[in-house]
Amino acid sequence: MSRFVRSIDHRPRARAPSSLRGAVATVLAAAVFGSASLSQAQTSAPAPGSGAQTPLKIGFMAELSGPQGALGQDQYDAFMLVVEQNGGRLGGVPVQVLRRDSQLKPELGVQIIEELIDKERVPIITGVTFSNVMMAVHRKVVEKEVFLIGSNAGPSLIAGAQCSPFFFSTSWQSDQQAEVMGAYANPRGLTRVVAIAPDL
Repeated sequence: MSRFVRSIDHRPRARAPSSLRGAVATVLAAAVFGSASLSQAQTSAPAPGSGAQTPLKIGFMAELSGPQGALGQDQYDAFMLVVEQNGGRLGGVPVQVLRRDSQLKPELGVQIIEELIDKERVPIITGVTFSNVMMAVHRKVVEKEVFLIGSNAGPSLIAGAQCSPFFFSTSWQSDQQAEVMGAYANPRGLTRVVAIAPDL
């Protein structure tokens, strides 16, 4: 698992409430493990007499329609499986997942992010399938000090110059695929390469 935590802003920050820290940790586990290793994301039931807790809102945004919709749906299904296996709780607190389809449109992703943060007041946003959408929303999320937990997209810029302690990637950094191919091709003297990718 890649974890991008280096910050370009080293000013002290207020510590997040323990319930939010627990939920962030379990959202990370849910995003990483999906249907596997559910025991690593198990949470405890509320203590008797503790009263009902207000659900913690989590925004889930991914590509859920069109040819690329299967990828976002897999992300959502795996995440929700962990939520359901834990009785609707993550990190010991009940959660309400707000599902949104960014349709592979960066401008729509920005609108969704603004709605989730400004209207719904979510402290955590997860999902994000493609790097073009991630690059459009990343700064808008982390500058509001909302946790962004990407479960697929991992553009290299946000692992470097734009890295933030409010962003975590549970998948990979996009450069890794090209670097692996380069490491394979160089010692073999391969000089002609055909690359095929979607025009995003």
